[in-house]
Amino acid sequence: DDPPWADAVSAVIEMLVGLMDAPSEPLRTHAIALLHATVEDHSKALMASPQVRQVVCVSLVAGLLRVPALEEPAALAGALSLFRAMYVNLRGELRGQTEVVISALYLAPLEDKNSPEVVKEVVLEGLADLCALPAFLADLYVNFDCNLSSPNLFERSAKLLCKSSFPVSGVLTTSHLLSFAALCRGLDAICLRCDGAASAGADAAAHAAAEQATADKLVKRRYAAAADHFNRDVKKGLQFLQAAGLLTPPGSEAAPAAVGGGAPAPAVRCPKMLARFFRLTQSLDKRSVGEFLGERDEFNQAVLREYTWLFDFSGDPIEEALRLFIESFLLPGESQKIERITDIFAQRFYEQTEPGVFGHPDAVHILTFSIIMLNTDRHSPNVKKRMTIDEFVRNNRGINGGADLPKALLVRLFHSISANEIRLKDDGDLVSKAVAPARMLAKTIRQAEAAGGMSTLGDFGLHDQELFLSVWGPVVAALSVVLDSATDPVVISDALHGFTSCARIAGRFEVHEALDNLLSNLARRTLLVDAPFDRVAVLFGKSAKAQGALQTLIELALRHGDQVREGWRSVLDCVLALQCGGVLALSFSGSSGAAAGDPTDPSSSPIPSP
Repeated sequence: DDPPWADAVSAVIEMLVGLMDAPSEPLRTHAIALLHATVEDHSKALMASPQVRQVVCVSLVAGLLRVPALEEPAALAGALSLFRAMYVNLRGELRGQTEVVISALYLAPLEDKNSPEVVKEVVLEGLADLCALPAFLADLYVNFDCNLSSPNLFERSAKLLCKSSFPVSGVLTTSHLLSFAALCRGLDAICLRCDGAASAGADAAAHAAAEQATADKLVKRRYAAAADHFNRDVKKGLQFLQAAGLLTPPGSEAAPAAVGGGAPAPAVRCPKMLARFFRLTQSLDKRSVGEFLGERDEFNQAVLREYTWLFDFSGDPIEEALRLFIESFLLPGESQKIERITDIFAQRFYEQTEPGVFGHPDAVHILTFSIIMLNTDRHSPNVKKRMTIDEFVRNNRGINGGADLPKALLVRLFHSISANEIRLKDDGDLVSKAVAPARMLAKTIRQAEAAGGMSTLGDFGLHDQELFLSVWGPVVAALSVVLDSATDPVVISDALHGFTSCARIAGRFEVHEALDNLLSNLARRTLLVDAPFDRVAVLFGKSAKAQGALQTLIELALRHGDQVREGWRSVLDCVLALQCGGVLALSFSGSSGAAAGDPTDPSSSPIPSP
């Protein structure tokens, strides 16, 4: 039950949320600051009330999603800071919210080439603050990258930060440095768990959940590979899925060989498994999916039915249910295929609709067709004379088993479709711009609640090795490029620290290739590998960056030597360059000074040239 103060607190929070996009800048700033303080200081009390929790987790997050439209960097910075406070204090309640906010507020502006530079800088600062949280990147991986129905937020974030760290012109700008700072904070956060103490606290249930997440990630990778085949050729895509066992029903075994030693009988293809692949794989070509679902073949129709039954339309207006359904693929151009698809949609929607409005699935089917025609009429540039409300109402008379649908419903549909187009063509966006943020948020929250809320497996570091293996290549490349371009001693120091953190993670999980790559990249930055021997002393002596790179190289080789393989060649190349350049004197004679390579010892003599 809600405490007595729930109504008052909910009303205050709703009021402050409404002021987040108020015309007055001071008013917006104060509203965001008050909400930030409320979340920071009273999070436990807020979550104690179901009513207030709903306001905070839905209305407040929906308010955050409206802030970018203001095009005001200060308001955006406040909103990102507020979300960080929410994530720190209300983490377990924010699975669906995190997916929407990270995608819309953080990644979308960074991926948009038209975003102002000042906006990107604000977003990068906010993302760096999140990456500094010990379990944030691990949370992204476990809850989204390992979830079949969610985008790969960790991989997308990490690779975007690596890409944003690369200076195209060779000059590091503020955006490059902020991206690099976020990357380094993420590495440091993973390093905190490298001693194994975090994983030691995981119980049997946590290990079982981690194994399931890893298995789901493997299926997700197979789905992505199958999508590449499917997009090139539908038949080859299906063959790949079948060969990988992704179309075989759970518990089924491979088909036995034919009598007489012939080829094995074709494996049974499960419509539900293929429908699941279509629904969960975001990289599929939508046009190919629509064409497949519209075919009249018995198997295709079974897949269409299973696919449609994967949608939850309960509580949705018919135009929003249709929008969600149709925008998951592209409607084929042939009218008979559209007929088959909309017929199955009508059955599913009717099944989940409260009784009273529609008397039969046929009424939903006819109205669905009418909505598609209205959508074309209102938004196609080729239509000269557009339909009026009266014409739309008249066209739908008597479709409800001989009776009329409520006029208020038809009028609302007309205005809704006129204002928000249902996309029947792919414009390259993953999320329809017509879907209001709050509505998209509500749908995602509902899916997240069905999945069980935010997992905190990231606290134990059970997936840190998988995280590192998926991104170490771009991370090492980013570290190397920043070190190349840096002139500020602080940035150089941060880059070398990044090498050290990366090596520590690679050593912890015995990723030999990553360690070798790190040492090879450091060796090239010492200026010793490619410099003429007669210039080694001058070039190396003048460059503090080269000296720092060599010091880091030797430290990493000594600390992780048991894990280094080909990287020893890079270390020896540097030592021999110093020797041949006269900077370092080595000897294997019996005196201790010479054995130590002491250049002040007169008995010390260089290793003779071969």
